[in-house]
Amino acid sequence: MVTKSEAGRKGAQVRNERMTPEQKSESARKAALARHAKSKEQEQEH
Repeated sequence: MVTKSEAGRKGAQVRNERMTPEQKSESARKAALARHAKSKEQEQEH
């Protein structure tokens, strides 16, 4: 049986293989912005 995390890794790998370099770049940029926003939100709580 495949665990949920193993399935997620496989899905991410397949998605990555199908994305163009431009799509990968855009996805990474959005992820970085989301992480930055989350860290700023946590700083404001303290």
